Amino acid sequence: RRHTRLRTVTGVQTCALPIFVPGDLVNRLAEGANPIKVWRRYRKLTQGVLAKAVGYNGTYISQLETGRRRGSAATLAVLAKVLRVDIGDLVVKQKSKPK
Repeated sequence: RRHTRLRTVTGVQTCALPIFVPGDLVNRLAEGANPIKVWRRYRKLTQGVLAKAVGYNGTYISQLETGRRRGSAATLAVLAKVLRVDIGDLVVKQKSKPK
């Protein structure tokens, strides 16, 4: 699978470079797995290491991954930077409730 991201050089977007993402990662995301957890595991980080890198505790990361808490835009931005993904890649889509 291919994911295109704009490359920035000295603050100016230069060109779109393809980023290849393993099919199993794409499948897990398509099946509804939590994107923070999927990307964290892909980057081979533990919850503790990710928590330390972003300045939160492991419990908070666990709660984000299980859906017990929702991260603010600022939190997702910091996580995205550390995980090297776009912030939109971490947004959990809410399942619609049947009427």
